[in-house]
Amino acid sequence: MRMTIVKEAIYREYVINKKKPAEMAKFFNTDIKYILYLLDFYKISRRSHEQDSLRYIDVSKEQLKKMHFENKMSMSEIGKEIGTTKATISRKFKKFDLVFRGYDPNKTEKILIDMLEGTKYKHNRNFKVGNKIPDFINIKKEKKVIELFGEI
Repeated sequence: MRMTIVKEAIYREYVINKKKPAEMAKFFNTDIKYILYLLDFYKISRRSHEQDSLRYIDVSKEQLKKMHFENKMSMSEIGKEIGTTKATISRKFKKFDLVFRGYDPNKTEKILIDMLEGTKYKHNRNFKVGNKIPDFINIKKEKKVIELFGEI
């Protein structure tokens, strides 16, 4: 015999505490089908699967532009601030047709860029070897690359 869970308890956990149906099932010691049945029975509107996941973020195109272009935040930093992942931010950029501002070389790469200036090596983020992007490539078509590991 199933225990009856009152509407107020379901509403509190689902709407106010924003628990997922699976979390509610564990909390109430029942199965997820019963929780979903009660949400429908009590006419509590259900969130989409996307809204229940880390992928759902309520952020506008303007907010992303401000954080990324004006505040110079990386996608990872934006994700941490909003409470989601870098991949989710990347998907939002694609959805809003925003272009990532580009790659900023780290401290060690900047030193090597200065050292290689005027040589046959160039810092090029558009060149790939397989699915990897080398730090520097030979611009004389000698098929040489430099991959820099570590920081100073």
